[in-house]
Amino acid sequence: MGRRRTGNILLEGDHYVARVLLDGRYVRIHLPPGMSEARARETARFYTDNPDKARERLDQQARERSRGAPVPKGETFAEYLDRWLRDREERGYTSIKSDRSAFTLHVVPTIGEKPIATITREDLERLVQVLDKKIVQGEYSWRSAKKLWLAVHKLFRDASSAKNLALRVRKDNPAQGVVGPDRGDQRSKVYLFPSEFLQLVSCEKAPLEMRRLATLAIYLYSRISEILRLRWTDVNLQEGVIYVRRSFDRARKQEKGTKARRPRAFRIEPNLLPLLHALYAERDESGRVIPVYGEHMARRFRAAMLTAGLDRPDLYIADELHKRMTFHDLRATGITWMAMRGDTPHVIMQRAGHQNFNSTLVYIREGEALRGNVGEVFPPLPACLLVPAGEGSTGGGNLSENSRGGTTPTSQVSVKSGESEREAYCSRQYTDHPSTPARLLVRANACLSPDWPHGSPVSLSATYASRAALLTTGTRTRASSREIGISRCPVFGV
Repeated sequence: MGRRRTGNILLEGDHYVARVLLDGRYVRIHLPPGMSEARARETARFYTDNPDKARERLDQQARERSRGAPVPKGETFAEYLDRWLRDREERGYTSIKSDRSAFTLHVVPTIGEKPIATITREDLERLVQVLDKKIVQGEYSWRSAKKLWLAVHKLFRDASSAKNLALRVRKDNPAQGVVGPDRGDQRSKVYLFPSEFLQLVSCEKAPLEMRRLATLAIYLYSRISEILRLRWTDVNLQEGVIYVRRSFDRARKQEKGTKARRPRAFRIEPNLLPLLHALYAERDESGRVIPVYGEHMARRFRAAMLTAGLDRPDLYIADELHKRMTFHDLRATGITWMAMRGDTPHVIMQRAGHQNFNSTLVYIREGEALRGNVGEVFPPLPACLLVPAGEGSTGGGNLSENSRGGTTPTSQVSVKSGESEREAYCSRQYTDHPSTPARLLVRANACLSPDWPHGSPVSLSATYASRAALLTTGTRTRASSREIGISRCPVFGV
């Protein structure tokens, strides 16, 4: 006999929703605000045991929805705007501050004092004329005006058909069919060519932190807010797969989901794997892939480009036809490189996390126009990216030579290495670079773990002398690893 059905509950805003199986399908019954979780569960169980009562409540909900919410007497557009923005903020939208400013400056002076329920199509057409005039006079950019008009359209759509019944104050949407502000000239896209990227990341005068961040942004085609929230639990180095699951809300100073509100998974570029191994070896207790300070990224990135000697004018000009390079354009660089390489459109769309194929199509057209003329995209990385800050770099090789079938120089690390290569790597770390006890833990395990380079330890309880002796004796069995107290890797379990 199966378990008795009790229904379940979901918290939505200020109230619970009972999810009940009724007539072979799940229905949602909204419970009154202020009800405790225990009482909500009890109510869900009641509706599960009494299907007739559940049907009565569903019919009542349908009648309430058809009637809509009462319109506050004399509510103006400005007053409704305040309620609408508060509702969006409670639902987790992040553009509230900029939207409020844009509405206050460019919309409220025209229709702010009109009752929201009586605004007509002609009122909104006059608003569009005001925006067009500001664009012509140079008071407002056409891109910002288009974004503002999109927000205005959403406001009136919610005024007539919002899920939140309290926001429904009209029977129609007067913005439907109104032509928005005029478009201006498109600015050319800006991105780095492979040769410029290599020039940047090979310049040891530029901050190592910025060079590594730039590499991750291009090779993972991700936003800076997503990169800074990557955790090692999102990275599977054994299978070469990465998961982008979270981002960062700068307004609320807290984590959130991705911009598309869905995680994405994709194959890691082979030439990025050595850098990820190096970052894993240097990981700290935060569990993040690269725990760094993420403010003023555009300014810091342009300073790094100047330090590396990147002097192409297109990277720095900002006017009606040119877009100055920002850190976010590194994501555009990676997406454009995929198009140059000939990746299929749907693969590009999935890796970039685009919801609209038209967004992907812009990069495909750009990449196809440049294909074959700009060198190898996603090239092997220079060895100086592997060495931690302060230790210096020996040699000018790259970290990914083996992925192209070449040999592994002394200053390089292979993506896949056998036991003899692990021994050689560890011995190089002690001869090429002075080591601290903390770094010795990581390098010792490179020799100890048969699954190197994935088996970096959390702790090692043996003494410094015994660790050094272990390296010189060449003992590399799992049993001897346990004898000296090496913990198993929390990410890969090796």
